[in-house]
Amino acid sequence: MKTRLLVLMALIALSGPVMAGETENIQSCIKAIKDNTGKLADEFDVQYESHLIAFDIARWPGIDCEVMLGEVQNLAVDGKTFIVEGWPSPEAKAAYEALERDVSAASDQLATRQKIIQERLADAYEKLRLSSADISETTAFVRQGIDKALGH
Repeated sequence: MKTRLLVLMALIALSGPVMAGETENIQSCIKAIKDNTGKLADEFDVQYESHLIAFDIARWPGIDCEVMLGEVQNLAVDGKTFIVEGWPSPEAKAAYEALERDVSAASDQLATRQKIIQERLADAYEKLRLSSADISETTAFVRQGIDKALGH
């Protein structure tokens, strides 16, 4: 009997935070719907699906809102997409992804340039340690690499 009572009490205690999370998620969806469309969604008309691993889903007629931890991840209203994977529009998401690709490519190119000038410095070290070193030629070669690497 005590065990059943403890299990029941534990379930009641655990349901409190879950319900609070659902309420926050529903309110986040309602706000996103209003902000993006001007439409009002009633929290009492929602059909809510709670998921442990995937996004929770709040539904109203013509509205699908995927949400997790109070953050709307996907929002579609009357067949039109307003929020995609947390982005305020498909265009914003695509713009960021294009920037991300460009920055990644630039970073790769800069890393290669850095390796090249480091190799030139290592070569200069070896050459300048020789008594027959042409100091000005060796220095110019390294500085030319630096200038090219920096786009000068």
